[in-house]
Parts: sequence; C-alpha cells; structure tokens
Amino acid sequence: NITITTAKSATYLENVGLRMFPYFGDFPLSAQIALWDMIYNLGPGGLRREFPLMRQAIQDGDWEEAARQSHRGDIGEPRNDYVRDLFMEAAEDD
Repeated sequence: NITITTAKSATYLENVGLRMFPYFGDFPLSAQIALWDMIYNLGPGGLRREFPLMRQAIQDGDWEEAARQSHRGDIGEPRNDYVRDLFMEAAEDD
C-alpha cells in the first residue's frame, strides 16, 4: 500500500533528521523538507560525509549558509534550486 510506504518513509526520514539534529522538530518546516530531500537522496552517511559545512550551518541555525552549501553535483539544477529555496525560506521565517 503506497500510503503505508509513504508514512514509513516519512517516519524514517524524520527519525534520521532527529538523530543528526536533535532540534530537527523545531526547525522551520521548509528546512525540515530540505533536509528530508537531502537525506532521501544521499542517505545519512552521504549527508555526513559530503556536507560537513552545511551540517555545521544547520547546527548554527544559519539557513542562508545552509542554502549555499546544499548544492549537489549528481542531481539536476531544478532540484538543487528547490532545496536552496527551501533553506532561504527558512532564513526568512526564522
């Protein structure tokens, strides 16, 4: 059932987000969505290995820097733009 699969995926992504960022639930919703996208694409290990500067910016609550550091080389520009814009939205909401 697609609803169950989607719910399980969302729960998994949220749990990973909470393990990496204990205050994940307090982040602006747009930042949570951006992180879900990156965790789904890279996996937790990829996010840890490939994006240390972005992770530090997130821990610092610096959403503009997180936006600058979120560019991935292995996906299309529209998806990179989408994630960058989500982090920028978080900066405006914060």
